[in-house]
Amino acid sequence: MEKSQNLIYIRDTIQKMNKVHHIKFFEILKNNNIPYSENRNGIFFNMNLIDNKIVSEINNYINYVEKQEANLKQTEKLKNDFKNEYFKDNKEKSETNIYQNVG
Repeated sequence: MEKSQNLIYIRDTIQKMNKVHHIKFFEILKNNNIPYSENRNGIFFNMNLIDNKIVSEINNYINYVEKQEANLKQTEKLKNDFKNEYFKDNKEKSETNIYQNVG
């Protein structure tokens, strides 16, 4: 992917991410001495000043976040699967016991 397409991908990806991640991207730029301006609408910088090293660092962070989110989704799915599989029967059994004790 050429640099301009990569920068567009980075921009679009960052815009979709949570504010917590925006702060991390800003730290990456700030640590690499990229000049920026700030107002009530946000932080602005010239993407043409971002060299390949910084692009790589940002892409690495994007990949890290995407892997963590995928792992979290997988863990949540497993948790729900276990809950449905193992606790479903217990709920049905306890409801059956309640009705048997009442009758």
